Parts: sequence; C-alpha cells; structure tokens
Amino acid sequence: MTSRAFAAAAVAALGSMCVSCGGPAAGLSSVKGKLVCNGQPAAGAVLSFRRQAGEPPDLQATKHLIPSAVVKDDGSFTVETHPLGYGAAPGKYAILVQWAEEHDSAQPRGAGKPTVATIKGKKVVMTKHDKLEPMAPDRLKGRYSDGTKPLLQADVKPGPNDLGTLELELKN
Repeated sequence: MTSRAFAAAAVAALGSMCVSCGGPAAGLSSVKGKLVCNGQPAAGAVLSFRRQAGEPPDLQATKHLIPSAVVKDDGSFTVETHPLGYGAAPGKYAILVQWAEEHDSAQPRGAGKPTVATIKGKKVVMTKHDKLEPMAPDRLKGRYSDGTKPLLQADVKPGPNDLGTLELELKN
C-alpha cells in the first residue's frame, strides 16, 4: 500500500471513530428534551422509549433495544440506545416514565451499606455485595409507566429532534 493510500485509510478510520464520539450512532437520530413535574425539573426520572405497536424498527440492530434517558438536575435529558450510542431510530414511540422516591441514604433499603458508584457516567446505588439496590417506589405511582395507555408520545424524525419540555403532573 502506498503511503498516500495508507494516509487516506487512516483519515477515514479516524473520521469514523470521531462520528461515534459525540453525536448519534449511525442510523440513530439525536433526541433531547426537558422533563418537569409540577413546573420543577424531574431530576433522576428514567424515560423509556417504547416503539408503538405497528411501528417496525428502521434498523434490524435496534429491533430489541429500548432507547432511554435519565433526567439531569436541570430537567434536561438526552436519549441513548445502549449499546449503540446516543439517539433513537426514527419512528413513533410511547414515552414511559418512572421516578423513584427519594430516600435517606443513611437508611439502606437492602442488605449491606449502600454506596453510590458511577458506571459509564450514570450513578447507581451498590451494596457491599456489589448488587444493585431495589428501586424505590415510583413517586408517579405508575401513572406514566403504563405501556397500554401512554400519556407521553414522541415521533422521532431523521436528524436532530428536540422534544421541548414534557410536563408531568403529580397528584397528591
């Protein structure tokens, strides 16, 4: 291989690696938004994007994968389709939300003393047995996690998608 051909191949390889570094994965569209509950950021809520019935996956690779996001302290979220990367395949989705009730970390819910670990940029509660703690009760009481009657929906188009502000209502 000539040095010119080698250089072109190296540039192409580096370019393909950089595409996966910050943007959506190949075939996925970036999806971001904000989630609030009663006007306040729903920090820590978990969103699952379930493809609506009759919506075939655009990519065979995404057929059994569920795009999801964890809401940040400011209410913002970015969807990720693990293990492919950031984004979701274009299509219509029901958005299911679970938001664990806060608990006093001095009062562990499971066996062993809990610690917070960061795995791939996400915080999880671990015990001394390295098992995930059971999830606390849903403060939304399952209202936004019923896949048969979703209260939130999204139509992900090819390209960047900003879902704007999604609003939840917490009834006492």
